[in-house]
Order: sequence, then C-alpha cells, then structure tokens
Amino acid sequence: MLLTAMDDSGKPIDWWFAYKVAGKSEASETDKAKATLPDGSAVAGTEYVYFDANSPQDGKLALSPHRVDKDGALPNTLNQLYKEEGLSTQHLGWFFYNDENPLNGTVNGSRGHTKGVLAFDMGTNSGFWLIQSTPKFPSKDHYGFPTTGMPNAQTLLCITLADADTARRIAAQMFAAQQPNVYLASTVPVDLENSPNDPRALLLKNQIISGNSPVTSIIPFTSKGGVKFTSIAKNKSWGLDFYNDLVGPTLHENMDVETWGHAKVPQPLDSDKIHTVVDMAGIDLNPLGYTVPSKSPTMLSSTGV
Repeated sequence: MLLTAMDDSGKPIDWWFAYKVAGKSEASETDKAKATLPDGSAVAGTEYVYFDANSPQDGKLALSPHRVDKDGALPNTLNQLYKEEGLSTQHLGWFFYNDENPLNGTVNGSRGHTKGVLAFDMGTNSGFWLIQSTPKFPSKDHYGFPTTGMPNAQTLLCITLADADTARRIAAQMFAAQQPNVYLASTVPVDLENSPNDPRALLLKNQIISGNSPVTSIIPFTSKGGVKFTSIAKNKSWGLDFYNDLVGPTLHENMDVETWGHAKVPQPLDSDKIHTVVDMAGIDLNPLGYTVPSKSPTMLSSTGV
C-alpha cells in the first residue's frame, strides 16, 4: 500500500502540522464543540490549528473545522494502518511508540520521553512519520483520541517520507538515541525477514541499543516532496541541555521553546553564547483569529525533534 500523510480533507499531502488547543486553557470550546465522554459529560480540548504543504507560503496556522477526536488529518492518516491491521500486508511495517502506554496505562521511564508512529511499505517504497506529544496515544484496533490528552496543548507533525529507506535511517536514530517504548507493532515485513539487524525490524520487536553511553544523533532527510527536515535526538545518558547544547548549536538560530514543565528551564543563551533560547510559558492564539490566549504549554519530547 502507498503510505502518505493525509490532510484535513483526506487527501495525500507531503506534510502537515497541528497544534491542539489546551482544554484547560482560556481558549475553551463551545459546548457544541466539546467531546462527549461515555458518562455523558463534555470535555474541551479537541480543537486544533493547522498548516500543511498546500497552505500559502505567506499564510498562517488556521483553526481547523475538524476535531481530533472525530475527524481531520490525524485520523485520516492513522486510519491507513487501522484499516490494514490483521490483513495480509506482507510488505507493510509500522509501530506505535509512547512512554505512556495506552494499552496498560503504564509509564516506561527507562525509555525515551518520545511519542509517535513510524510506518513504511517496502512494496510501494513509501512511508510516513508522525511525531506527536499526546500521552497514551494512539490506541489499538481503531482510532480514538484519549481524554487524558485533552487538558494540555499538544503538537503533531506528520511527514510523507521520500522512501522506505528514509524510514530505516529514522529507525536507526531511534534505536540508538531516542530508544522509544514500542507498545504496538505489525509483524516484520517479508522483505526484512533476512535482515534481522535492520533497525526497523529491531524496533518492530521493541528492541533498542543496550548500555548507558551518551548518544546524540542528527540526521537530515527530505520528504517525498523534497522538503528538507532535520531530526535531532539524544538518549537519557547525555547529560547536557537538549536545547542549549544540541538543538541550538545545530540550527544556529534563536529559539522560542515550550519545554516539559518538570524539566530544567533552558539558559537564555545556548552554548555558542550568541543565540538566545527563550522558554515560553504559553501560546497566544489571538493573531490567528482565536479570540483568547491559550496558556497551557505543550509537552515536547526531550529526546527528539
């Protein structure tokens, strides 16, 4: 099957980005927009602002008419895998990873604080990578957005990969540096049965590098449409600051970051003593036409960008 990121309307797209608004922020939804829980109560936190490869270059994020618990780019993308689960897809490989396991509710503190989905198809030489910050997500068997992910804001980026080998390079970085907690995966594609050391095959079996040596990894890659991305990762044994000592020096740019609320606040200058790192307390969505500010920060992975 040909795997791609899917946009808000359900069409293939090179990449998309979404910022899910915090349910507990001042930017609360109307009762009509709230998700309904099994007990009949309503909860806010399903709205999101969205931007993709087809948005005008001089455009800006816009409030999506969709809701993450029902429709839009996120379920459109993941439903490719749910529809295929259990079917005869011998060339398809995919795995879900999250330090907060939605299947049993446990938190794996020994693995990377990182969450997402990597999917690839050796037959069509395609794949996508979803990088996201929602705890206990995605679920098994069918799409559903967890209510535990609604109070806080969340970020989501999905990229259509140039080919299946790009998925291999990303998996190699994950295996050594991100060390994801893989809680749900397909069987190993027939194409990799004779390549047991391929990082994709290893991660499908929830295997990661052993030892506690400090590791950092920086890999440039391109989307199917030729857009350049850089993936930056570290393991838990690397003792320096992720933003000041790795991301900043790599990008040579000033940065405004939203960090994990329990982590050390980055210093105002990164290690080159030239570029600034500003830790944001919240996001103001007023410039996007969203009437009041969202004051609940997102939770970004400290093990990869």
